[in-house]
Amino acid sequence: MLLAFSELVHSTLSLPVLMQFIIRSVQHLFHCENALALPGLTGFKIAAQQGSGFSQETLLNFTDLDSKALALTPYKNDSLKCPVLHQGHCVAWLLIKQPQWEIPESIFLRMVPMIGAALNHAQTLAKTQQLAATDQLTGLYNWAYFQHHLTLDIERAKRYTYPVTLLLIDLDFFKTVNDTYGHPDGDQVLIELSQILLKLVRKTDTVSRYGGEEFAITLMKCSLENAKVIAEKIRNTICKTAFLGKKNVKLSISIGMASFPDDFDAAKPSETLMKETHAQEKDWLVFKADKALYKAKQQGRNRCIAYSDLTPKGAL
Repeated sequence: MLLAFSELVHSTLSLPVLMQFIIRSVQHLFHCENALALPGLTGFKIAAQQGSGFSQETLLNFTDLDSKALALTPYKNDSLKCPVLHQGHCVAWLLIKQPQWEIPESIFLRMVPMIGAALNHAQTLAKTQQLAATDQLTGLYNWAYFQHHLTLDIERAKRYTYPVTLLLIDLDFFKTVNDTYGHPDGDQVLIELSQILLKLVRKTDTVSRYGGEEFAITLMKCSLENAKVIAEKIRNTICKTAFLGKKNVKLSISIGMASFPDDFDAAKPSETLMKETHAQEKDWLVFKADKALYKAKQQGRNRCIAYSDLTPKGAL
């Protein structure tokens, strides 16, 4: 049984899938409600549970001393807690409530190190994948993630028939910031701008650093008309923000936007043209948003322009 459990638990690389497998296995083997708590910023927090016997509070009362020994100890409300260790480090806590020991407790304790090794592997993989998708300066998603995710977003939009609108944002006269204040301050401006963008969109939207001083925001289930409101809110907020603290640097942005499927229904590239250019629908969406951004900068910057506003119906 232990060998089969070890093979199964180590064959799962996805952290969410692994957590569900662990709590379901414990429930099946010991016929009890259980929960898995992972480390957070302020303590261990319930990340998955089988049943409703555990609340979602952060577990602050677990001391370092508690996590040194692999043992089941009393918790509260007739439940037990056990540290999940990997190479002497506590990677999680397993909580179980009124287990039925049809198999020896020692079997459970032999399973826990297997869980620890699998969790450590999955957590390391998740962190590596996150780093690969993240811009190291701003913490936003990077260009590669944006390209991949936009393809998926459009496929979902086609399947469930809802709109997706893309905003391409360019920080106006950013070279002047670098020339005047230096590149470290220029980097700080990009970080501050990134934080503002994250605060102004929904959790379902994707904010990415497209490159240099350009950013991309994918607005899910958002029509072009609603996107225009959001874009103007972003532009106005940036204009009113004092960057670099006491240096009180004032900046502006230009925004170009395009929407799927509206901009494809009105000006859909031919299938022949898409095949000849090896382009996908997401490439055309970026192309159209970029054309709108270019027009915004050409017209004097510090403005939002939609692709549909600058093209006659039926034109590319």
